[in-house]
Amino acid sequence: STDVSPAVFERMKKIVINFLQDIDIAETNCPTGARVAVLTYNNEAKSFIRFSDFKKKQLLLKKIEGLGHERSSKKRNISNIMQFVVRNVFKRVRNGALVRKIAVFLANGGSKDKNAIAAAASQFSASDIIPVIISFKDIPEIDQAFKANNEATAKVVVLPRQQQESKKLLHRLFQCTLCFDMCQPHVLCLGDAGISPLPVNLDLAFIVDDLEPMESMYSETVKHFLNSMLNTFLSSAEPKATELHPRVAIVQHSPNHRLRYEKDPYELEFEILDYTTKTLKKRHVQDSASQPAGSTGISNTIEWTLKNYFSNLTDQQTHKVIFTILSGEMNMDDKELLEISHKAKCKDFALLSLVLGKVSNTTILEEFVSFPADQHLVYLDKPLETEVEYAQKFAVT
Repeated sequence: STDVSPAVFERMKKIVINFLQDIDIAETNCPTGARVAVLTYNNEAKSFIRFSDFKKKQLLLKKIEGLGHERSSKKRNISNIMQFVVRNVFKRVRNGALVRKIAVFLANGGSKDKNAIAAAASQFSASDIIPVIISFKDIPEIDQAFKANNEATAKVVVLPRQQQESKKLLHRLFQCTLCFDMCQPHVLCLGDAGISPLPVNLDLAFIVDDLEPMESMYSETVKHFLNSMLNTFLSSAEPKATELHPRVAIVQHSPNHRLRYEKDPYELEFEILDYTTKTLKKRHVQDSASQPAGSTGISNTIEWTLKNYFSNLTDQQTHKVIFTILSGEMNMDDKELLEISHKAKCKDFALLSLVLGKVSNTTILEEFVSFPADQHLVYLDKPLETEVEYAQKFAVT
């Protein structure tokens, strides 16, 4: 970018080469050794080396040594580059229980778009990529974005001017992140225990819309997703315990319920205090969560939930979240959906959505969820295992 001088560029290149000197490079497709990709960037990325280009370390190092500085008039936009790396560079990765994905960004400063950086932080976490940001200048907006996202694995390092101190920081980064051995951690890393999640006073309602128009495989996907969420959020065996922890409910739209019983067409699959153990809640989701038939009424379901569920159980200090699970092909009243969204947001609710299948109107969905949309809205095109895992991690972050 425009503020990177030839001297600064050479310093960045030297850091990369020093890291690679002591790393074994993968010579086959087996999940051993490191595969390396290198990009340069300003406000957009430019590929220099792809993962598949080199299987010999000396050839790789020679190529990097030949990389020259190019003058640029464009300002740095590191959030764009981070999102590009998640979506494109790590698109195809090796499988393996111990395979780790690490993205190292070298910068001469930060970017001002905090929302975009926070969105990138969420995407790193959801994709199981460990981000490492090495900067020669203070980057408080990047540091804050990753901390706010509770991204314990992210490393943000600002190198001091003192060369010896910089070497120590880079050596620690090498031993404790790039080459961390969980079985035999280096003595430098013994104090690097992960940050424990903060206790959260959270009431969370999952609202599941009519799944009938969708293929039956999505019904199983929804159950799998909900079970995963229970595993994540219900850390306490006793929902009535005094310590802070999330409490979870599931509400499902069931229009035929009114026809049969002349009652509201909604089913509270379970309330936050219905079961004393997480296992019983998970069993209920697997065995009892129905696949309702009839017309879509997500806005009415949200309104019913606001009136009949949160109003009685949630106090002023509790974080309130509504997580909707929708069909991308559903017919919805845009006006009603945005009205109930506005009503919930005015009451300090956070609105998130998981959208299954093909989407006909992304604009309305982006307005429906909380801002920024890319941190509160995730699309699941197909019920593939990798996509479901991404949705699960995205929801948690």
